[in-house]
Amino acid sequence: MGEPSGIGPEIALAAFDELGGRIGDHPLKLVGDAAVFATHQTSLIATKAKTNATLGKPDPKNSATVIEAIEIAVKACLAGEAAAMVTAPIHKAVLKEAGFPYPGHTEFLGFLTKAPRAVMMLASEKLRVVPLTIHTPLAESAGRHQQGRDPRDC
Repeated sequence: MGEPSGIGPEIALAAFDELGGRIGDHPLKLVGDAAVFATHQTSLIATKAKTNATLGKPDPKNSATVIEAIEIAVKACLAGEAAAMVTAPIHKAVLKEAGFPYPGHTEFLGFLTKAPRAVMMLASEKLRVVPLTIHTPLAESAGRHQQGRDPRDC
């Protein structure tokens, strides 16, 4: 679902509809607040937490729903109930304001999966890119390198 007052739900619905709700033999599921995905209830895994989203006005009160949607999708993948997950954009500052202790998706996914290291990959048909650093200013990464620290540990 991503940030419910942002572009995340719109992107998720457009992608779902463009793919006809399937990738090959695999049905797609949307994860989030039932009110946000009201038009796709039969393909929804609803969060218990609810939002009161206003388009263009992110609110920390909606953070529980954003976090729960990510947790549900990760649990489905780890249990073998889903083959993969795609995340929609989140509003990091709003989540931080609500007490979220991670700088972004990547670190949160690493925590949920107990991965020793998590990376973000941006992919298209022609190119796949894994950034050297995640959620770290370039100037800080360079400083870490000069100190003999691995900038990937940012």
